[in-house]
Amino acid sequence: MGKSGLEINKVLLGWRTKINKSVPMFVVGTKRVYDPVCNEDGYRILTMRFWPRGIPRTSIDYWEKEFGPSVELLKAGRSDVFNWEEYSRRYIAEMSHRPSELERLYKLSRYRKVTLLCGCKDENFCHRSLLKEILLNIRQVY
Repeated sequence: MGKSGLEINKVLLGWRTKINKSVPMFVVGTKRVYDPVCNEDGYRILTMRFWPRGIPRTSIDYWEKEFGPSVELLKAGRSDVFNWEEYSRRYIAEMSHRPSELERLYKLSRYRKVTLLCGCKDENFCHRSLLKEILLNIRQVY
């Protein structure tokens, strides 16, 4: 299982890893979880509701299930109940109920590279790209 919220807070405080607190940067990447792990990924965060098949837990630094779409939204999205625009609107609405998790992720991304991981093949139609946009909007507030 991935690290707990307490453990990611320790990472934010620099207890577990060396982070550069002197120069805020904000670097967030996105990647398919099935792509090979590389050093340029930085801190790898799985943003899926369910653990992906065949992925060892050691290849993920943190698993935040709450960044994945709700089960209802996953089912509706997979059955083409509505289009991408409606899916996006609903996902963003779900994330609006998770301000503390989003703020924690934003703060981490200010001091080290973060890569958001998901199993979707097409990043243009994946919640990880929406999550990255949400983080970019949070950045504009700070």
